[in-house]
Amino acid sequence: DWIDYSLIDNIVYGFLPVLRFIEQEVDQIDDIVLSLKDSQKSDMLHRIGSARKKVMILLRLMSTKADMLKTVLKRRGERMAPESETLLYIGGIQDQALLLFRSCHHHQALFTRRLSRSHSNYLAHISINTQESANHTNDVVPERIALASSVI
Repeated sequence: DWIDYSLIDNIVYGFLPVLRFIEQEVDQIDDIVLSLKDSQKSDMLHRIGSARKKVMILLRLMSTKADMLKTVLKRRGERMAPESETLLYIGGIQDQALLLFRSCHHHQALFTRRLSRSHSNYLAHISINTQESANHTNDVVPERIALASSVI
């Protein structure tokens, strides 16, 4: 019984570092999206897409854990005494899994909003850079035309 408890506990709590890692990744994207250097621009869309994919994978993985724990708790409960400590602890893990799943849903919505905002900010940043380049080109072209006209 305790082995089952330990395995289930490790499975459920194994998602916490992944959730924290994704949260840090989203924070980094949110922080650097407006201060990109040329070397980082090509990587930004990939990072945003990768972070979105990680959030969705985590949510899919967590969605089945609560049902799995409910099944294990039911089957274990049939073989254990109702006052069993292991049954109580497995119930606690189930509650934690449900809390973690709800947290994943909350974070998924939050991450999606933040990543969408970062994506929009990134595209706006590129648009501004493109416009600045076009303005610079518009300033240089008349000078080149005048120079070419005087040479001809």
